[in-house]
Parts: sequence; structure tokens; C-alpha cells
Amino acid sequence: MSDEVAKSVMCLIPDNEIEGLENFRQKYINGPGKSVPFHVTLLSNFYLPKEIDESIINTLTEIARSTGKFKFAAKPLSIFPTTNVIYLTPSPATHIEALTTRLHDAFPKFYKPEYGLPIFHMTIALGNPPEATDKITYEYKEQFGYKPLPLTAGHIAIYVQKGEEWHHYLSLDL
Repeated sequence: MSDEVAKSVMCLIPDNEIEGLENFRQKYINGPGKSVPFHVTLLSNFYLPKEIDESIINTLTEIARSTGKFKFAAKPLSIFPTTNVIYLTPSPATHIEALTTRLHDAFPKFYKPEYGLPIFHMTIALGNPPEATDKITYEYKEQFGYKPLPLTAGHIAIYVQKGEEWHHYLSLDL
């Protein structure tokens, strides 16, 4: 494994945990992303740690503090059909869109206007064979039901990829 950081991402992490959800994710996320807790990706690319200076941290701190905590729900279940990723949809997405727009405005280097905003999602299964989809969705609904899961946005976090593993780098409370 290389100690060199290859990539970093910025995520929105909920304050509250849904009982059993992290274990479910650990069971069905087959890839290095399982080391990042349940989240919404805000920026799929961000500065590497060696590039993050006091000015960047101050800007992120101001954005986090002025955003504040907010409530949203994770609505079951959706699938990206080409990649077979099973995910929950954050709703309403208004606060998440506003936060992402503020990050894009502050760090335009990481905004590609031709792509617009991402499809905000919270991955619960990844890297499983297509024939396992029905089993996974059935198990999810048996364990968590059909209702949206209530969440409170807690902090933004930066995770860095070293080799095939992701590691926590920085968190800022909303």
C-alpha cells in the first residue's frame, strides 16, 4: 500500500446513526469506499492534504458554520442500473444543493458546470453481482422498512485515498 494520497472527497455526514445501517453497508459495499461512513458526497474531488492551507480551512469552517445543522430523510431505494449501486436518496435535497453550490462558489476549481450538480445519493450496496440485487433490496426492506430514514446533517468531512483505502482527514461541524 502506498502512503501517497491519490485523491480526496468531501462528504456530508449525518449526526445520527440508524441502528443496523452501518453493518448493512459493511456487508454489501464491496470496495474501498466502505471505510467512509454513511454519507452524501458533496465534492467528488477536492484538494489533497498537502494543498490544504489555513485559508482553505477558514473558508470551509465559515461555510460549515453558516450552513448549520438541518434535517433531511434518506428515501429508499434506488439503483444506478449501469453500475448496480443501490442507494438511498436524500430528501429534500434543497440544503444539500445549497451547500454544494456554496462549495463550488468557494472552490470553483472543483466545479464542472457542464455536468451540473451530481445525483445526490447515499450508497448502501456496491460491487455486488446483478443477481444479488433482489436479495439485497428485500433484506433492506425487511430490516429498515419502506419509510424514509430521518437524519440530521452533522458535519462535512474530507476523506483521502491512500492506495486502495480511504481515511478520515478532516471534519467540520455544521
